[in-house]
Amino acid sequence: MRFFILLLFITSFTTLNLAQTPGGVKDYEYWFISDEIKDTQHLNTIQNSLNYRQTKLINNKSVFEDIKSNKASGDATFFFVIKPSYQQDSSILTDVILSERRISIQSDRIKSKNESRIKSFTEKKPYILSYVESIKPDTVAINKSYNSNRFEGEIAEVIIYPKLLSKLNRRKIETYLSLKYGISLRAGSDYVNSLGDTIWKGNEKSNFPHRLTGIGFDFESNFNNRQSTNIDENQFLTIGFGAEIQKKNENYFTGNTEINYFLWSDNDGEIEFDNKNEFLSTLDRIWFTKKIGKFQGINNISLKFDFDALSYDGNSIFKEDSALTNPYWLIVSENTTPEIDFYSAKFLESTKGISNSNIAEFNGINISDFKDNTVFTVGQAPELFAITKKVSDNCHTDIKIKIIGGVAPYNISVFDLSNHEYDIEKISENEYVLRNLEANEYIYYIGDSKGNSFENNINLLSKSYKLISISDIYLHDNQSKTIDLIDYLDENNFEVTWLKNQEFYGTGYRTIIRSSGDYELMLEDEKGCIKSTPFRVFELPKNEWSGIYPNPVNVNENFFIRLPQGSSAIKNITIHDQSGRVIKRKTIQSDGTIYADRFHQSGIYTIIVESQDDTNQYTIVIK
Repeated sequence: MRFFILLLFITSFTTLNLAQTPGGVKDYEYWFISDEIKDTQHLNTIQNSLNYRQTKLINNKSVFEDIKSNKASGDATFFFVIKPSYQQDSSILTDVILSERRISIQSDRIKSKNESRIKSFTEKKPYILSYVESIKPDTVAINKSYNSNRFEGEIAEVIIYPKLLSKLNRRKIETYLSLKYGISLRAGSDYVNSLGDTIWKGNEKSNFPHRLTGIGFDFESNFNNRQSTNIDENQFLTIGFGAEIQKKNENYFTGNTEINYFLWSDNDGEIEFDNKNEFLSTLDRIWFTKKIGKFQGINNISLKFDFDALSYDGNSIFKEDSALTNPYWLIVSENTTPEIDFYSAKFLESTKGISNSNIAEFNGINISDFKDNTVFTVGQAPELFAITKKVSDNCHTDIKIKIIGGVAPYNISVFDLSNHEYDIEKISENEYVLRNLEANEYIYYIGDSKGNSFENNINLLSKSYKLISISDIYLHDNQSKTIDLIDYLDENNFEVTWLKNQEFYGTGYRTIIRSSGDYELMLEDEKGCIKSTPFRVFELPKNEWSGIYPNPVNVNENFFIRLPQGSSAIKNITIHDQSGRVIKRKTIQSDGTIYADRFHQSGIYTIIVESQDDTNQYTIVIK
């Protein structure tokens, strides 16, 4: 019984291995694949290799054999994967000797009855040669000429069939060779698997027609690619299964007969970092991915961008810009258009590489981050930053803020140019929203638990009516302040409501302010849309004081700084926490003498006020 089980296992294993055929097409007569140990002395390197697979070196000391066919009397189909060392004129790679004719494979042409020139031979880049010959024995003589001018370069694979293959079977083999060696087929070509199913249509993604490349497993086709790069760009981008990119393209799928393909192509955008804004810089090159199969047992995928591979003339693609000292980010989005929606995209920080290293690696990325149709690119940005998105209807405008990077928990605050602080609603751990905003310029500040900080502006413009901005008001003893909207509005077709501390305060275009509090002006237009403008009113301390008052002060209570007087009305205010981290920066333009603020957390803070004339520093304790 044990012998029977062992025999069954051996039989099954042998049958499984013997079932493999190039492209899933049977009845080949000759099949050469370079042997890693036998054909190269450069194991585990990219020298003498193609797509991380070893090749057979051909030069004046090593020639490729004449290929003999005993079965092909007149019909033959053959395939070559060739990598020239340099542009060569009429040098002979090999002769294919059929029983009725010798066909000479040369660097610039195929010499046979149907002699043809091959333009691909004039380049140094590798190419796939697919050729069909049909000869009638009684009309064609055997060509016995032989040329000693030998081809120099490398050969990866040769397959010969003693018959004319159908277009479908030829495309199966061409797909297998193309994806295995990273050599894209002619633009517009379909790609098919071993079953004859189309896995990529030539016109499938008109926005991403360039450099189709793939990894995956198709047992019947002898396709087992752990990782791949495209030869068009000297191994600039490599994608592979597993926790990191390997030195060679070893078989990765074992004990699996399911067909899996992970394919990608690109839009041919420039590979140069361009600033999308002052903190995010990305490539114009965008890649599209497609997954076929279930990828059972495959959890991770890795990407490697080698920017040095693109420096053909020795010049770097990087601009001399301090912003490019930031980490690399992989930006992945389900949006399949030529543009990436950065707000909805997922940002994955590189595991290796910063701007002074021209290699960016993203190791062990969850393969589920790549859906069946996904686009991605690579960019540079700080360790902590944010992406904003405007959401508007006829009446309201919300601003969403999505925090990228850093270490949660985060703290975030938002102010306008008049130092009014706005309530911000938390949607998730890293996403917030500001609701019902007016046209204005806003500044938001973000800090994380590691001490990283980030700040940026939001410019929200409106064409509906003139912006109303009411500055903070400071009242002395028994003082009042009248606000007349005629000074702010060019039209008077609004319903006007005033609120104090979120309660009704009055109506009309004119109101009198007599005490401190948080006020809000509500304007309702003819469409029923309501816009609001918040402002704050402070009562100044009665006693004489200078510098900062009161000090200490309780959390969420107001403090005041008597600003130094000078010729400059523009003052820069910077606030540091006890560790020296900047938690807020503001630029105010005012002839006033008072600056008011409040803190939401206890601690000791340093406040620096800078103007064109001088610099003053204050320390305040928040209880």
